[in-house]
Amino acid sequence: MDKVEFNTAVLLSWRGIAGVALITAASIYVIITLGPAPSYRHLAQQVSEADLVRHVEFLSAPGMNGRGVGSPEAYRAAEYIVDELEAYGLDAPPGGWFKEVPLTLARPAEPSELALVDEEGVALTAFTRLADYGESIEHHGGSGQAEAPVTLVLFPPSTALSQRSPEEMYARFKGLDLRGRVAMVIAGNAPENFVTEALIRGAQGMLIVSDDVTPRNQVFRKKPGFYLERPPLPVFRITPATADAILSGDGLDVEALREEIAGLDGTGSPWITRELDAWVRQRLQLEPPETVTAYNVMWLLDGSDANLARELVIVSCHYDGLGRAPARLGSPKSDGTLYPGANGNASGVAAMLEIARLWQEQEFQPRRSVLFAAWVGGELPYSGAHYFHDLPTGFIHRYDIAAVIHLDRLGSATGDGLVARQVSGRDNLFNLLASSAERLDVDVTQGGAPRHRYQQLFSGENGTLIVTWGDPPPALADDTLGSINPHHLSQAAQVVNLTLITAAHEPRY
Repeated sequence: MDKVEFNTAVLLSWRGIAGVALITAASIYVIITLGPAPSYRHLAQQVSEADLVRHVEFLSAPGMNGRGVGSPEAYRAAEYIVDELEAYGLDAPPGGWFKEVPLTLARPAEPSELALVDEEGVALTAFTRLADYGESIEHHGGSGQAEAPVTLVLFPPSTALSQRSPEEMYARFKGLDLRGRVAMVIAGNAPENFVTEALIRGAQGMLIVSDDVTPRNQVFRKKPGFYLERPPLPVFRITPATADAILSGDGLDVEALREEIAGLDGTGSPWITRELDAWVRQRLQLEPPETVTAYNVMWLLDGSDANLARELVIVSCHYDGLGRAPARLGSPKSDGTLYPGANGNASGVAAMLEIARLWQEQEFQPRRSVLFAAWVGGELPYSGAHYFHDLPTGFIHRYDIAAVIHLDRLGSATGDGLVARQVSGRDNLFNLLASSAERLDVDVTQGGAPRHRYQQLFSGENGTLIVTWGDPPPALADDTLGSINPHHLSQAAQVVNLTLITAAHEPRY
């Protein structure tokens, strides 16, 4: 038998290479499969509760006048964000920190009114703007006043009146008499432009029952003829609870009406009316539309991984607020009710700033690109986020959006933990948030509802989330620094930080 000589050194070298390869593969598997390393949690927990409170205190101070959209105080809030980022050592992005956003608004010139009254005009129940109702300038909505009984108008759900020509619409409403009345309809049931028909049929005002009573006093440049059509009449969107208060005298409520609407198909009538005993008073006086220049504040961290840098993680909040309610004519502006906006949404801004500080301080470098965005006009139908999204040359179109987290109302004193609303995308991001919360001993549940239209704008492949602490309703005048729970805000910031670190750095999650 011939002797075969083995080169022991070669054999050992190949065994070494194979061993290193196995160890490397195992390490990659552990990193990808088992989630964030312990150092991630350590970084996430370095949140400074004192800094969070400092940010909220500045942004919600009385001198900031609620950071009303387009106001000098809102611009000061944007400057504050930039000052903090520069203090952390961050450099301005190309084109600077401030990104212009033109906004056209028709603001109330004096306090509006919606009240349930008796036939002598004595107020029985006064409703609160922003909480119970909000004005609309769409179509013929505008300045005006009405004091009249209410007529309820309902439509069969399958009657596609909005798809008909104006001539057909006019014919369909033949016989509808709203003279000397305030018309009440339910959003989604009435034709889109029923305001015009109500005006033609003699209505003095209009109430639209809706879950969204955010004032619609913004003029979109793309629809110049869609707003403040003449002649005007006061149009208010009212909450179901407000509608129930008006309907209760006639033994009705919104839930019963919805059931009635479901049974209207097959009746052969395109509409039915019910004259109520209830009287309401509406009053609205608007200033002429004014175009103001407001600003988004954004900064982009480029991803370090050539294969992942085209994927974008967005962390988002709005920094302005409701400002002050208009004062009565002849009174100082400071007499108007102040809406400080501590939880909504100075708390979201505070969390974003603290995360930016920690990443810069710890030199954290994400593999994916990360966009931090503080939007203007968060309370508007068309916000700075919409304007940025619609820019045809915007840099966001160069990326694939991997994940989106909207930070909103993170410092509520009520609630037992985080509430996350999944707006779109896969479950990956929510599952990551839940696992991050578990690692930090924080409860998280799914629920809530979008309160701002921009929160439904961006769609992340792995998920788009709105994250709040609890699901508090707008606190309005009571939304002060004293209403903030610093511990809740700190816990929320830590969980969001850990979630973002993982989403930005790990190849899979």
